[in-house]
Amino acid sequence: MSINWETTTPCTEQITLDLINALLKAEPLAILHFGHMYSLINDLDPISATQMEQYLTIQPLYLGNVSDGKWGMASEDARRCLYDIRRTQAFILGIICCIRELQLELGRRNIYVVEAGGGTGILAIAAALAGADVVLLEINEETAHRASKFINSLSLSEKIKVICTDATIYIPERKFDVIISECLHTGVVKEPQIQIMQHLGRYLNPNGKFLPEGVYLSWVLADTDWTGIESDHIELSKIEKKIRSIGQWSQSPYLNFQIESMKENIGKIMFIVPLHTGSSNSVIAAMDITIYTPKSFVQPITLISGEAAFLGQPHIWKLNTAINSEDGSYAFGYFTPGGTFPKVIYRIL
Repeated sequence: MSINWETTTPCTEQITLDLINALLKAEPLAILHFGHMYSLINDLDPISATQMEQYLTIQPLYLGNVSDGKWGMASEDARRCLYDIRRTQAFILGIICCIRELQLELGRRNIYVVEAGGGTGILAIAAALAGADVVLLEINEETAHRASKFINSLSLSEKIKVICTDATIYIPERKFDVIISECLHTGVVKEPQIQIMQHLGRYLNPNGKFLPEGVYLSWVLADTDWTGIESDHIELSKIEKKIRSIGQWSQSPYLNFQIESMKENIGKIMFIVPLHTGSSNSVIAAMDITIYTPKSFVQPITLISGEAAFLGQPHIWKLNTAINSEDGSYAFGYFTPGGTFPKVIYRIL
């Protein structure tokens, strides 16, 4: 994507009609403009062209141990999501298409939206500018405070209500037409994407929509040199030079969030992957996101694994015990969404 950075000089002026229209079209320069406004309003240094690539590739920080129910990411990671142009662009396009189709289908301009894990508020802002009334849920107090300042500065506080809370236990005052939740950095492993969808799904109107609609998950075995790497998982792009060999990818099962939301309990996700020649001590997981399927489009709005700079990067996970291959054999493993990836997988004879 080619961006003329000379036209992205940070500024604090109020949003204009041209800027609103540009954001609703998900134009990259408009997204960067809003990113710079967010930064300056919150007394943060805007990210320059020379800083951008390094800034977006920093390993995310989590608030705590997800196994203890401490969801959420650091405030600076929320800002990275905004500056991740491809990610923000794809989600804005999906949100705007969804809202406009629902306005026609339901015969009313006001569409009621909840966004769980709202971060900077950029997606909620796009939804509000398209006519939605939005409840933004954010578990990180600092992130919620920054989002409120940003939204207030744009005179959108009557359209967007910011609530600092855990989206997996939040009880709304009314039902919603759209549920947005993009907790997908590690492919539904560590983040509570499924828990959020299952809880908030109880408060979705009959014709309501989930954004994103679902994800395609796929896995492959690899032999990796983990020397000097303290974490048990890391983005694939940060460790590619240490991968000695890689096997064949599994077929990609589709995880439909609408269906998952109707289940009574959080289930386990099982994966079956072809065994790799020799020994494998790692599993690489990839995720393609289906954001929204407009009625007027032939193809859905998607985000392919590795396409965005920050969101949806393939991850590599370390196994405690290496697994050896045999021709024609497979291995399987399983994990609970919002938990941790398995340390051991098992060979199928």
